[in-house]
Amino acid sequence: MLWWWLSFADEEKLRGIVIVQAPSFLLAVAESHRLQINPHGEVRGFPFPSELTPPEQFRNRCLTREEAEELDRWAGDQLDRDRGAGGV
Repeated sequence: MLWWWLSFADEEKLRGIVIVQAPSFLLAVAESHRLQINPHGEVRGFPFPSELTPPEQFRNRCLTREEAEELDRWAGDQLDRDRGAGGV
C-alpha cells in the first residue's frame, strides 16, 4: 500500500494537504472522504517514494501549508541521505 500526498485547492487558494494510505489515487481520495478530512476543491496527488513512510504526525489529517512544507523538507532530507549513502 502506498502513502499519498493529496493537495486540495479552489480557484482562490490552497484548501489543504492530506496524507493517506491507499493502493491508488482514486482510493486515496475516497479514504480522505471516509476519514472526513477532505477539505474539498480540486485535487492533485502523488505517491510518496516507496522507501519513505511519512512521520505519524502528518498522516490521516488535513495539514496546514506550514506543516506540508515541513513534511516536504523532511522527505527531501530523507531522500538526500539515502542517495548519499549509495541508496536510491
